[in-house]
Amino acid sequence: MLSILMPVYNESERVERAIAEVLETELPVEFELVVVDDGSTDGTRELLRRGNWDGRVRLFEHPENRGKGAAVQTALAEANGEYAAIFDADLEYDPADLALLIAPRCSTGVPTRPSECARSTGTPATRSCSCWETRGSRWRATCCSTCTCTTS
Repeated sequence: MLSILMPVYNESERVERAIAEVLETELPVEFELVVVDDGSTDGTRELLRRGNWDGRVRLFEHPENRGKGAAVQTALAEANGEYAAIFDADLEYDPADLALLIAPRCSTGVPTRPSECARSTGTPATRSCSCWETRGSRWRATCCSTCTCTTS
């Protein structure tokens, strides 16, 4: 299962649409959406509390703004998935892009860690972490979304 982590701060204009678009996205794996409101003061928190969300949505709150990193850490600590990806509520990216990143790397038989890429191809792997493998509420910065295996 994939845990999509959505840190939210003062996104009352977009948060409902962001959640809806993520939930409507067809992904090759089961997923949950872990939303963390990071002390919003613009009504975002109230919108989230009133929402009649799909069962895949789990909401958490910080009493005051602690920053995006803290919101991501909270979401990751609460994640149930084997993999996690961060998706911001500002809709800068299209949720459909998650499927492009997840399909080749989070399905069985495909290397998901840079070390596995190196072992399977005999070449070094490059990495840019935006997707982590998780184990319960702990995480390791082993990448799956942008681990690139090169053979040249």
